[in-house]
Amino acid sequence: MIIGIDIGYYQTKWDREGGRKASFLSVSGTPDLPRFSIGGSSGRIVEVPSDGIWLVGGEAVEQSRFETKREDRAWIRSKLYYRLFLAALAEATDETDVDVQIVTGLPLAYYSDNEVQRQLFLGEHRVRLGDRDYWQQFNVTDCVSLPQPLGTVFSEILDDDGQFVNEEYMDLLGCIDVGGKTTNVQAVNRPDPETLHEIARETFFIDVGGWDLTRRIQVYLAKRCPDLDLRDHEIAKAIIQGWVRYHGKKVDITDTVNTMSSDLIDQIVGGATSAWGSGAQLTTVLVTGGGALLMGPRIAAQFRQARVVERPITANAEGYRRYGRRLWG
Repeated sequence: MIIGIDIGYYQTKWDREGGRKASFLSVSGTPDLPRFSIGGSSGRIVEVPSDGIWLVGGEAVEQSRFETKREDRAWIRSKLYYRLFLAALAEATDETDVDVQIVTGLPLAYYSDNEVQRQLFLGEHRVRLGDRDYWQQFNVTDCVSLPQPLGTVFSEILDDDGQFVNEEYMDLLGCIDVGGKTTNVQAVNRPDPETLHEIARETFFIDVGGWDLTRRIQVYLAKRCPDLDLRDHEIAKAIIQGWVRYHGKKVDITDTVNTMSSDLIDQIVGGATSAWGSGAQLTTVLVTGGGALLMGPRIAAQFRQARVVERPITANAEGYRRYGRRLWG
């Protein structure tokens, strides 16, 4: 089985053959569950050998008394990162003994850690989801780690069989991947329909991401709505929807978000134009990543041929899986 896995600071995404895909918040917490529920799920519970039982994803934000999230480079060596990886594997199939081939990625700033990531993923893993009465065994036989934005590029120019398509996307292509901590800016050249390579001098990262905006809105809400106690992922959701609920009333934060994101967008666009100029030479500019939900349309508006991809959160994972199909058939 081929799976594309994209573990980001904000969300973990997976995409497997057969059209199955999902995403969940990159958070784990103590397994506190409601004693009463109508129509809801029982929660995403993951049991990991030698690590215990954990709630993972949105349920951890909503229910856990103590939650764990990280935003540092060393998190790929952390127990949290491994829990998220196992949760993605387990969700992707209900089979008990599975051989897996994985394509994944890392931000450009941390790509030198790709061998650490590969070694973590390769080999045998055991996990049990809370709603299953059996353990699953995974044997990861192959793993390739790519610079993160290539996932979105591959989601646009490879089909489900890993074959090149969209021949209108030729010559120079740009991708702006807005993550939680950094924004990856990548340029690739597709000189003919079956060839693609990175342009190193036009590929770099900017120390600005979606969490910068989240932190600013958090400070604003602490003053505007002092009784409101929202966790980081809840603030990110409020930014996307444009409002928070405060003492039973909706408080619109759209204008505040636009104001507080302006200089962050300027930094991202400024970084891209420092390498690309006006971008007039690029066939297309793809805007992707979890941060694209927060700032994507305003970034895309700075380039005539730019657009936010259809599924910015899961695009990298989808492209990873398609590239895996090209590699392993």
